[in-house]
Amino acid sequence: MKTEEILTLLREKIYELKKKKELNFKEIIKHETNFRGKKGVLEYPGCYVIYEKEKPIYVGSAGKGKHVLKYRMGDLFFYSPQARDSKFKHTLTNKLLTHKEHKRFSKIDEVRDFYLNSCSVKVIETDTVEQARLIESALILKLNPKYNA
Repeated sequence: MKTEEILTLLREKIYELKKKKELNFKEIIKHETNFRGKKGVLEYPGCYVIYEKEKPIYVGSAGKGKHVLKYRMGDLFFYSPQARDSKFKHTLTNKLLTHKEHKRFSKIDEVRDFYLNSCSVKVIETDTVEQARLIESALILKLNPKYNA
C-alpha cells in the first residue's frame, strides 16, 4: 500500500467508527451457555473498540487465520484454570484480573458481568488482518485507551 492509500483507509475507517452503533456483548456472545460468539455475527477480520459507558477502554483487532472478530470477542470471556501459560486468552481480561496497575476484579465471573452489563463494543470490518492491525495502532494513538497502556 502506498502512503496516500494508507492515510485514506485510516480516515475512512475512523470516520466509519464514529458512525457505528455500539453493540452490547449480549448481542454477540452466547452468554447463557458457553460465552462464545454467536453464529452469523462478526465473521470477518477487523478492529474493535471496547467502551465502558462512553469512554474507550481497549482497542484490539482480529483476523489472523480463521480467528475472526466473533472468536476474539469470545476470548474476552475465556478462562482455563488448568492452562500452563495464561488462564485467559484475552489481554484485557488478563489485565482486569491479574495486573497490579489494572486489576479491578478477583473472579472471572465479575469480569464477565462487567463486559455484559457495563461495556459495549464498536467494530470496523476490514479486508485483511494487516488493515485491522494498522487501524488498531492508529486508534490506540488517537483514543489512548486505559488498558492498551
